[in-house]
Amino acid sequence: MVLAYADAVDIGHGRGRLAPDPAASLRRVDSAFGRAADINEAWRSPEQANANYARYLAYLRGGPWAPIALPADQSIHCVGYAVDTDDTLAWQIAIWNDHGWYWTVYRDGELKERWHLEYFWWRDNHRYDHNLPTGEAITEAKEWLDMASPEEIRQAFVDALRITDKENPDKSITVSVPAMDGTDNQVYWAVNLDANTKARLWNGDQLIFRRNLGLREALNQAPQVLDGMTEITVIP
Repeated sequence: MVLAYADAVDIGHGRGRLAPDPAASLRRVDSAFGRAADINEAWRSPEQANANYARYLAYLRGGPWAPIALPADQSIHCVGYAVDTDDTLAWQIAIWNDHGWYWTVYRDGELKERWHLEYFWWRDNHRYDHNLPTGEAITEAKEWLDMASPEEIRQAFVDALRITDKENPDKSITVSVPAMDGTDNQVYWAVNLDANTKARLWNGDQLIFRRNLGLREALNQAPQVLDGMTEITVIP
């Protein structure tokens, strides 16, 4: 779902807007940098996203070069969970990663957009820090996995995967594909084959979701099995 401009948070310094959780994380990144992080673009309007996508499609058909783009209903920029930045030196990326921001635009295992970072709250090692540079408290952060009941976990996950028949969780499976970092690690996704959606799961979380939903598991699949699927979030 596209984030409305009015629901996004101004991240200051003329840098645009983000969803509340990424905005809170960015304030902590600013503090770690000792200055405002460079942000070329954050939240993106659906109109701009669709225009970018049209230019990208034109490029694929032989037109002028255009960067990789997605339509508004698939763009992470449009939900306020992505930034484009020039702060991508090794020490800066280490800070971004520590705060839950990661590169995501790969093709055939090769990083294509070094400037594009997306926020993953469950990888943010500081998401429960309460001492912001502004002196404000993070009230929106919730220790969700620790506090939620199995029923809440199941409901949030089912809703996110858009399963219409909630008595039949077998519509979804957990799929793991090899990581792109050259290790033997597996990257986990929850896949709804009917809705053609995929939701990224991290190792600790995937066990909780799979056990509570009774999901079947397909291990070590070829990454191509996920091609063309719409990525969604399981954040309630």
